[in-house]
Order: sequence, then C-alpha cells, then structure tokens
Amino acid sequence: MPHETGELHTPALAGPCPTVPSGHWTGTWQSDQTDLAGTLSVEIERDGERFDGTLELEGSPVVLDANITGVIDCLSVRLGNSDEALTFNGTLDPTGTQFTGNFNLPFMDVGTISAWLIDS
Repeated sequence: MPHETGELHTPALAGPCPTVPSGHWTGTWQSDQTDLAGTLSVEIERDGERFDGTLELEGSPVVLDANITGVIDCLSVRLGNSDEALTFNGTLDPTGTQFTGNFNLPFMDVGTISAWLIDS
C-alpha cells in the first residue's frame, strides 16, 4: 500500500545530502479518494535533522491548521501534526528546495502532495 506511514526508502544521491533551510514552503495537495484538492502553506524551523512548524491547508473540510514536527534523513522526509492524525511522507530533490510525497489522514483520506521553498 503506497500511503503507509512506515520506513522511508532514501533515493540514491550522488554527493552530499542537501541542506534544507528553515523557511516558508508552499504547494498543492490532491486526494486519491475524492475530487478534493487545494493548496498548502508550511512554515518550518529546522534544528539539525528535526524541524517544527505550522501547516495551513486550503480546500480541506477536515484539517485547516496544524502544528507539525518532522525528521529529514538526507532526501527522505516524514512529518505530521502533534496527534499524528495527519502524516506526510516523501522525498526532497537534491537541492533541498522541493518536496513530493503522500499524505495520510487515517480512516478519511490519502493523496499526493508537492511543495517547494519560496522564502528562507
């Protein structure tokens, strides 16, 4: 099942892992189960491999704003809100400024997400 929240597979990278800066990210999300889609805004503060921040979703009838925490392991990223009701798993591009992956809202929805850094 592609949207489980287990171990992440880190893609091969020729060279060092990217440095992902703290900053403002924007992007889009699309449900795999309904015709719902929308935009997102994420503000993160990075501390080594861990980060904290806020997530705002537009177009979602369930989760609109959430505090998030996450881990960056080279190109793999795992993040979720504080009660782990909403999780994201995905990969970074080699520059560390673009993220693609999946979201999982257990018992409600799964889908895809794409985000990019707009201000650091």
